[in-house]
Amino acid sequence: MKPSFKHRAINSLITLIIKGIKKLELHQRRWLTEKLATLILATSSKTRTRAIANIKRAFSNLSNKEARALAVSSYQNIVYGVFESFWLDEIETHFDIDDDAKMLLLSGEPLSVATMHMNCYEMVPFALQNLTDRSTTLSNIPEFLLCADEVYTKHGIRYFNKKNGKSFIQLLGAIRSNKVVSLHSDHFSNDTQVEFFNQMTGAPTGVAMLSAIGRTPVLLAYAVAERSNRYRVCIETISMQPVEKSPIALQNIMQKVYHRFEDIITEHPDQWYWSYNRWRKAKC
Repeated sequence: MKPSFKHRAINSLITLIIKGIKKLELHQRRWLTEKLATLILATSSKTRTRAIANIKRAFSNLSNKEARALAVSSYQNIVYGVFESFWLDEIETHFDIDDDAKMLLLSGEPLSVATMHMNCYEMVPFALQNLTDRSTTLSNIPEFLLCADEVYTKHGIRYFNKKNGKSFIQLLGAIRSNKVVSLHSDHFSNDTQVEFFNQMTGAPTGVAMLSAIGRTPVLLAYAVAERSNRYRVCIETISMQPVEKSPIALQNIMQKVYHRFEDIITEHPDQWYWSYNRWRKAKC
């Protein structure tokens, strides 16, 4: 469907803003986006309140002041990461990959990869494309952000729209075509229940289902910002064998993923997005 005039106008404005930011030096980009993030967080009470509440939920030892400070620094990193998506080719990347994952990535076989909402969300698909030239992912590009398509197509990353109603079938087709499929898996879902920071909540099983149906191993990948314009991309093996086709097997593999998510977030709390309505009772 052809975009509306309103969406084209908004996209043109955003494109101009991004072009303007890209003309700045890196430290200027960082300064500007941090100011923008602070302003957004100050004026969006729901985003701010939920982030602080979630931080306190995960780290009950933090004072209110410490939780607020973490909410701000995290949101600044996330907003900067959104803009970084538009200059991925300028970013310096190095890898920390376990031996089994290295072997799997070099094998040419399909892989199902769980990833997280940390910093620049598209760093993992980008890094996997650089490593394998077979990267595929799921995206939720707003209708008014047409320029975001270039984030993927410019680098040869195949993506499917999360809202098109047939995305899982498309992802499964990618698996059967020997693609490396990465899915953000740290948001709430009614698919299965997991323990996360000592509390029960719901989690998606997309990566586990792709493994079970597509008969592929499961990896976990995440990107840690070490300084402006430099990332360390970590890739580790969750399961060398395909997940069994049973609800308990899907739950067990996602619980294993979530234990690692918890470790990673605890180590890098200012690099994870805290404002999702994350801890809810799953209807499964």
